[in-house]
Amino acid sequence: MPENFLNWFTLRNYGVSDAAEIFVFISGYSIGFSYGPAIKTGQFLAGAKRLWTRASQLYVAHIFLFLFFTAQIARTAARFDNPMYKDEFNIAQFLDRTDIMIGQALLLKYKPVNLDVLPLYIVLVIAAPAVLWSLLRRPNWTLLFSALFYFAARHFDWNLPSFPGGKWYFNPFAWQFLFVFGVWCGFGGGRIVRPAVLSRPVTIVAAAWLVFAFLIVMTWHVPSLEQFVPQALVRAIYPIDKTNLDPLRLTHFLALMVVLLRVLPPDLPGLTSKWLRPLILCGQRSLSVFCFGVLLSFAAYGF
Repeated sequence: MPENFLNWFTLRNYGVSDAAEIFVFISGYSIGFSYGPAIKTGQFLAGAKRLWTRASQLYVAHIFLFLFFTAQIARTAARFDNPMYKDEFNIAQFLDRTDIMIGQALLLKYKPVNLDVLPLYIVLVIAAPAVLWSLLRRPNWTLLFSALFYFAARHFDWNLPSFPGGKWYFNPFAWQFLFVFGVWCGFGGGRIVRPAVLSRPVTIVAAAWLVFAFLIVMTWHVPSLEQFVPQALVRAIYPIDKTNLDPLRLTHFLALMVVLLRVLPPDLPGLTSKWLRPLILCGQRSLSVFCFGVLLSFAAYGF
C-alpha cells in the first residue's frame, strides 16, 4: 500500500531489491533443502509427484484468489461509484469481456495487479523436478546453464505473453536463475560456498554495495539529493528492471544475503525465541498468509 506508514518497514525503501527476490530464493532453497535428501536416495518420482501436487494446489489457490480479489474490487468500485478502482487494479477488461478474459485468466495470461508473483511460483514449482534431477547429476553445470539462460533471456527479451498485450511482469525465464540458485544452495551447494562467501573481503564488498544502494534509494525519497549523483552513474544504473531481474537487483540481494549470514548465524538463540513463533507460523502457512494479505491490502487501500 503506497503512502502507508508501515510501508517504511519494507526492504524496497532501503535498497534496489525487495521481498520478491527473498521470496523466490527462499522458495527454491526450501525445495532443495526439503526434497534434496529424498532425491539423493532415489525417490525422484515421489518427490516430483509431491511438487506437482503442490503446483496444482497453488494453481487452485490462485484461481480462487483471482475470483475473490476481482469481486472485491468490483464491489468496492460499485459501492463508492469510483471506476478508477477497476482501471487501477486492471480488472476493467475482465468485467467488460468476462467470456474471453476468464479463459485467459485460467491460462495465467491475464492477471490483475498484485497477482503476478503466484503464477511465477507455479511455473517454477512445475519445473522444480527437472532442476532437482539435473542437480543430482551435474549440480554446477545446472547452475551455470541457469545463469546462461538468465543472460540470454535478458538479451533476447524472452518472456511469456500476457493478455490482451504485453508480457509477464515477473519474467520466469529471468527469475528462474534466482530460484535455481536457491535450490542449488538448499541441495548442498550452500555448504560448499559458505566459507568463501563469509570471507572478510566478500563481506566488505557486500556491505559497501548495500551502503551504495541505500544512498541511491534515498534520492528516490529525497529528490534534492539527486544533484549529488553524477549523470554518468545515472545513465549506467537506470532503468533498474524488475521484470527481467536486473543484475543490480540480483547482486543487491546476494550482498544482503552475505551480510545477513555474517551477522545472523544459523545457531543464533534468538531465532528459536517464542517471540518469533508468530512469524514462524506465518512462514509455515505462507500461501494462506499471501492470499489473505492480498485481500487485506486492497481493503486497507480502499479506505
